[in-house]
Amino acid sequence: MTNIISFHFALALICLLSCEKAGGEVESVAWEKHLLDCRMERLKAQNDSLWSEMTAWLDQNLPKDIPAAERKNMVSTQNAYLLKLFRVYPSLDTAIKARIRNMEEKDWQLVAEMRKIMERYRIVEHNLNQALEQAGEGELRGLKEKLDRIEAQACQR
Repeated sequence: MTNIISFHFALALICLLSCEKAGGEVESVAWEKHLLDCRMERLKAQNDSLWSEMTAWLDQNLPKDIPAAERKNMVSTQNAYLLKLFRVYPSLDTAIKARIRNMEEKDWQLVAEMRKIMERYRIVEHNLNQALEQAGEGELRGLKEKLDRIEAQACQR
């Protein structure tokens, strides 16, 4: 009888410890996912800011003799590669071309960083799903509430 009680106690302890481990793992992975979301949000804001500056700069520095429709399209284009495809690009001043090339480099750097984050994000989501699958049914509601609280956290600027 004592062996049966000891066995059940040990089984309950193992279950409790594995549930705590799964819960802690879920929370840890959820925080990593949240931090990746925040990094991506900051990169998008950085990209928007860079392009706002660039479009304002182009508006001020493009030659006034560029046809109005083409000038408007150039100023509103937020893609350095596409800017280089405009018919007037070859005739632009070297300073304007240099600024567009510089923006293209910044674009590539931001895209590369975003790709790294997205690759890591896929891994983290996979790990989160695996950790949730390991959690007991009774624990899922509490974990869902923790996940919702983590996702609701504002990103630090």
